[in-house]
Amino acid sequence: GIKTFMDMLSVITASLVAGNLLDPSGKDPSRVIIVVIGLLAVSLLVTVFGTKEEPTLQGTETKEKRHIWKELIGSFRIDFRSNTSYWWLIAERFLVLFGIYGLQQFVQYYIRDVLEVANPVQVTGNLMAALAVGLVLLALAGGWLSDKFGTKRVVVAGSLLIAAGSLLLPLARTELTL
Repeated sequence: GIKTFMDMLSVITASLVAGNLLDPSGKDPSRVIIVVIGLLAVSLLVTVFGTKEEPTLQGTETKEKRHIWKELIGSFRIDFRSNTSYWWLIAERFLVLFGIYGLQQFVQYYIRDVLEVANPVQVTGNLMAALAVGLVLLALAGGWLSDKFGTKRVVVAGSLLIAAGSLLLPLARTELTL
């Protein structure tokens, strides 16, 4: 739950910041790129200076080194059959994020060309932030409903709800009906 919340908080923040930093014509993304570079630099500094590591052992025997490498390679072996629930989760996350990113790419053109708003970049950022807030609230409700009715039923109902909302998108003719 915390990971999903942090993911959505990032989407909300990025949508609002990028929507407000980009100029309406969208031809100069330098301000957004500078912000991204700054965030990556801060993350790098926190990782480099905030992570304490023990030095590796020096002078270990060759047999021990082979054993360590064998363990390391073995740790990357995946038994797909015993982890089916995890792979369904990964597939579900991929499809949800694929839909969000696909919508984000499409909706800006739709807002610009069909709705003809003055600042389509900002409206797209606001829309993505609103979708992320809705997603956080629905994720909380989905957790509660999953406990009550079962996960598969909630996933199917949520998928149908998302599909219905996507089918209604072409009917939006103003910024407020998005």
